[in-house]
Amino acid sequence: MNKNFERILNLIEELGSHKKTPITIQEYQSIINQSSALWMSNGVDEAFRFIRSYFNFIE
Repeated sequence: MNKNFERILNLIEELGSHKKTPITIQEYQSIINQSSALWMSNGVDEAFRFIRSYFNFIE
């Protein structure tokens, strides 16, 4: 597995585990898809920004 993709999955898992309300499998899949697309087009830092802003937005 690509190291950057692994880092993206780890960040999603870590931030998702701290939420009061669990997110669904579909939400995880959507976050993975969106962050992967950002990573491929704009780089891994852009994917990390998206993931952090997503989890800061939801409770």
